[in-house]
Amino acid sequence: MKRLLPLTAFVAFALALWLASGDGAEVSPDELLRRCEVSQPHWESYQEDVKAQVGAGPIADWSGTPRAVSLTDKAILVDLDVAPPWDARDAAAPVLLRDAFGDTVRQDAVEPLGDRILRYHFPRSGDPARVPAWVELRFPHGEAWLPLDTDGHW
Repeated sequence: MKRLLPLTAFVAFALALWLASGDGAEVSPDELLRRCEVSQPHWESYQEDVKAQVGAGPIADWSGTPRAVSLTDKAILVDLDVAPPWDARDAAAPVLLRDAFGDTVRQDAVEPLGDRILRYHFPRSGDPARVPAWVELRFPHGEAWLPLDTDGHW
């Protein structure tokens, strides 16, 4: 019986921490939207940052794959095929983009294109005529290095 007391205390403590972290409860859509909007992950610690800032539970549900990249004068547009339940949420998981010029940015807008495709808008700086040779993405559970053609498409 003496040996069970420390084990029971440890299990109770671990359960209390887990519940306090919010991972044991469903996150409301409004709270998820707020967390995603204020999230500011860093490139080097991206995976840990999004779990801590958005929530490990919701981020565990995220799955996506890059489908296209294109450039405008003011933005780099990345189309991601995002699996349910994230494809239908008002909240968009924070994604980071780094380009060949060394700029690292977080999306400033996301628009649904239908059929699970979300278009992430990343702001561009500098001369709009400069086309990066590649972009690199960091998103929940993954990253992608995407070479661009001379028109800025992938």
